[in-house]
Amino acid sequence: MTTEDIMRRLEILRIEHRDLDIAIMALVESGTGDQLQLARLKKRKLRLRDEIANQIACRDRHARQGHRLHEVSAFHTVPLAGSW
Repeated sequence: MTTEDIMRRLEILRIEHRDLDIAIMALVESGTGDQLQLARLKKRKLRLRDEIANQIACRDRHARQGHRLHEVSAFHTVPLAGSW
């Protein structure tokens, strides 16, 4: 897996995690939320958090090996501290 692949995957996971957070809040606020559905969403969010942590660890291993990394923002690419 290349550094670009890791960064792309990390961004996708972060978006999905944020979307799940919004869905969970909406379900709770509606007051009509199915508790089983709510539990499933929360479990999926926790799995995403773990996968994000794994991707960050992988990214950091690449950085220690001397790969040049860039943090992808919504507008432009910014070098990570210590990667230049």
